[in-house]
Amino acid sequence: MHLITLDLEASSLDEHSYPIEVAFVAGKANGIVTQFSTLIKPRPEWHRNRGWSAASQAIHGISYDELAAGMDADTVCDILNSALAGRHVSVDGGTYDEFWLEHLFAGRERTFQLDHLTGIDPEVFIAAKRNMAPQHRALHDASWLWHALLRLQPLHDRSR
Repeated sequence: MHLITLDLEASSLDEHSYPIEVAFVAGKANGIVTQFSTLIKPRPEWHRNRGWSAASQAIHGISYDELAAGMDADTVCDILNSALAGRHVSVDGGTYDEFWLEHLFAGRERTFQLDHLTGIDPEVFIAAKRNMAPQHRALHDASWLWHALLRLQPLHDRSR
């Protein structure tokens, strides 16, 4: 069975934040099979002044102006729904990932489910994090999470 991980980068961590980059990585025990990553062009209702944080920009390194070259949010939703339909996707961002995907999919159905790292010993996961630190870019962090989970929970043990 495939292991699929997803990561999002966002404009900030406050209540007005919105997703600005998304990536997923999917693969089997012998390696990554497919991956996808894109910047997300903000929807008109996502207001820069209310949801943008210079502190968050300093962490992920994505400027607001770069988002103009991003993919339209509806197109991103279509790609994610097509590639991940009916699948369980592992994330490590807790409620933030749900929050940002709700903004991305506002008014649209999402055809995949998120798994929030249940059943993994937090101490073991924290130790794995120390060995391969995320860099706060969606593709790198989705890949990092995929490799960490593969080490912690072999694919043949996964029920989905």
